Amino acid sequence: MRGIFFCAAFAIMWPSLYAQVKLDYYLPLEDYLPGIPEPGSVIGHPVGEWHLTHDKLTAYLSLLARESDRVIMQEYARSWENRPLFHLIITAPANHAGLEQIREEHLKLSDSGSGRRPDPGDMPVVVRLGYNVHGNESSAANASVLVAYYLAASRKQEVLDYLDNMVILLDPCLNPDGFNRHASWINMHKSRTPMPDDNSRGFREVWPGGRTNHYWFDLNRDWILLRHPETRGRVEVFHRWRPNVQTDHHEMGSASTFFFQPGIQSRTHPYTPEHTTELTRKIGQYHAAALDPDGSLFFTEEIFDDFYYGKGSSYPDVNGCVGILFEQAGTRGFERNTSRGKLTFPYAIRNQVRVSLSTLKASFEMREELLEHQRDFYSSTRSLFDASKEKAYIFGDTDRATLAEFVDILLRHRIRVFGLKQGHTIDGITYAPGNAYIVPLNQPQFRLVQSLFRPLKTFADSLFYDVSAWTLPYAFNIPYADLGQTRLAEELMGEQVLEISRQPGRIVGDISQAGYVIPWHEYYAPGALYRIQDAGLMTQVATEPFEYKHREISRSFGYGSIFIPVQKQINTPQEVYDIIGQAIQETGVIAYSIGTSHTSQGMDMGSSRFVPLEKPALLLLTGEGVNSLEAGEIWHLLDARMQMPVVLIDQGQLNSMDLSPYTHLLMPSGSYDGINASGRMEITRWVSKGGTIIALNAANRWLKEHKLADIDFMDDKTDSSGYQAYGDLGNKIGAQDITGSIFESHVDISHPIGYGLRRQTIPVFRNHSLIALPDKRPFACPVRYTADPLLSGYVPEEKYDDLRNTPVVLIGSHGSGRLISFIDNPNFRGFWYGTNKLFLNAIFFGPVVSSYSTR
Repeated sequence: MRGIFFCAAFAIMWPSLYAQVKLDYYLPLEDYLPGIPEPGSVIGHPVGEWHLTHDKLTAYLSLLARESDRVIMQEYARSWENRPLFHLIITAPANHAGLEQIREEHLKLSDSGSGRRPDPGDMPVVVRLGYNVHGNESSAANASVLVAYYLAASRKQEVLDYLDNMVILLDPCLNPDGFNRHASWINMHKSRTPMPDDNSRGFREVWPGGRTNHYWFDLNRDWILLRHPETRGRVEVFHRWRPNVQTDHHEMGSASTFFFQPGIQSRTHPYTPEHTTELTRKIGQYHAAALDPDGSLFFTEEIFDDFYYGKGSSYPDVNGCVGILFEQAGTRGFERNTSRGKLTFPYAIRNQVRVSLSTLKASFEMREELLEHQRDFYSSTRSLFDASKEKAYIFGDTDRATLAEFVDILLRHRIRVFGLKQGHTIDGITYAPGNAYIVPLNQPQFRLVQSLFRPLKTFADSLFYDVSAWTLPYAFNIPYADLGQTRLAEELMGEQVLEISRQPGRIVGDISQAGYVIPWHEYYAPGALYRIQDAGLMTQVATEPFEYKHREISRSFGYGSIFIPVQKQINTPQEVYDIIGQAIQETGVIAYSIGTSHTSQGMDMGSSRFVPLEKPALLLLTGEGVNSLEAGEIWHLLDARMQMPVVLIDQGQLNSMDLSPYTHLLMPSGSYDGINASGRMEITRWVSKGGTIIALNAANRWLKEHKLADIDFMDDKTDSSGYQAYGDLGNKIGAQDITGSIFESHVDISHPIGYGLRRQTIPVFRNHSLIALPDKRPFACPVRYTADPLLSGYVPEEKYDDLRNTPVVLIGSHGSGRLISFIDNPNFRGFWYGTNKLFLNAIFFGPVVSSYSTR
């Protein structure tokens, strides 16, 4: 009994050493409905005393939806860790009764081809409040429960008027996995005595931190790319409602203050209308009025910009909505000493609440103006189309899976896509019905289509908060062209594509006694190959092309085609057939049954130029010092997409490991100081015995430093432009960066790294300044920049000359092993399907690269 008393006393004493924060610190002291529970009564503590975990947040908002007739909860997705993503729809009970009709009428504002346009004077404005897309920016989600309570319980006439004239979509946590990871870290480090010392361990999350999702992706870069279930779900919600205002609540460094948009004007994307910025600035006056009474300092039109449309505050701008970014100085804890004084978690939460409510006030008072903006945004697309020299885009002539994934992205963005009625040849590429599509520009999503397809090479500013290019066909390595004639586009357009799915795989031909061939150009061929190898079958790769004609099969097979012989397997012919059949059914690739070893042209099936392959056993270096984004991209590609196992280890584990069971060591960018002499000795021994290292970007410096890779890098040049104004220093430094641009490279498709590619050029992405010097070994550089490589994006003029004809991929050897150096990241943000092929080739075919080619 005394133990029970002690625990109860401890629970009471715990919060007493922290400043007590009551509800009226955050919300107006006014009349609330007594039947609506306030957050603290459900979560077990006042908001801000502990960091909310996702389960507590969900429990409270679920109860709120059950108890209030103003609120309903709708789940729209599940995270990778199976946590629910949901939003609250908050509006007056009378609006709930006719919610679907309200939604349908609202959508008519954004259809430039619709007949009757609804009168904005009669319509509710739709506002979407989005919190915590970065998991460790916790003041946002912790504020969301307070905003939800206020809207559900307040009896104030102003709030009742909001509800009568608004539909509010409150999304409390856009990244539940990262949010929960961060909350656990912070809460486990909470001291009974407040600990604001900036050196405290609690302020420094262990790798990878809570910012990212399960696979360590930044979800606030995924709105365009749609690589993750969290984003696909919320983009579907966005287009289901097409809000007029969308907020995006974040945190920044603890020594800062508070930011709200507009951002830097010279960095606004050219397809964002000026009126969007004007509305953003006008709404900003409401934020200022909300923060000033508390003395909260803020700034605007600095640091942040609205160029890249893949963020939660910029994606709305290209969809007839006003996106607003908020950045609050983050505590990453409870109390923190900063150069601006002590920062507390409740203070950060309160600022997020203030601007949430000021957004609602602005949206209510600007309702008709915001609705008219949306209507005008879409009605103006006709004049934009008339003035555009591009009238449509045609694309295709690639593998089925890549093309299906590309079209799926367009459809999810509500872009109208049509099949091809008849074949058409442009620049030597024939676009054929069934393997090509057309996107007309005479459609409501004109601006978004142009931002995805039309390359940009000239800019008003040379600094970018994020990437300067994301031309989608380049990322997927899909040939495309613009059509400049409306009549031609209309003649080519077939039926509209409403949905698309990956086609099932199949085996062409009967059970074979000789073997089966899988063409390597299909995107998911590596996944199929691994499944077949994992089932115990021997596999071989074609190092030369060949043609096969026998019975119903007549086709050419290119470099990299996979041959699975039937004889000398431990399985029966029927079992081999079944194993291959299951693998291709799961991956959607096509296999061809071979009835004879004799080919019609090129090497026969028994040739030694079919080289045996080993099943890869992969180690991926992670942990402190390693670029977590690149590590996550590799993990996601192999695990989620190809369903290939990969062992994740901290680099320090190499110091006491035996690498013999593994075939590959994957090294993302980073610092590898954690590998000591013992680890380096083991790596050298392992490579010499036949191991393969695949290194990205800066990891290659480590390989060179320890004499594993023979690469020379270009030194940074000293600025010799003379004396300049100190005030221009930041712009001068920033203008030298390549923050994200797309370049053309030449690829040797006869080299194992280029297997499966059909053209001798491939777009690559670069967002760094590391440049490898041209290599003197004639066969060691299978991918290199062309002489005039820029396809889309910004590049400093002085850096451009340095890039010409330099390596993108270099191959080296050490003893019997191989070192494959990617100077650029082939897996950037999970959407570079084209260069994914190079990376996967390095895994499967790197060990069979001739050692003579590396000399």
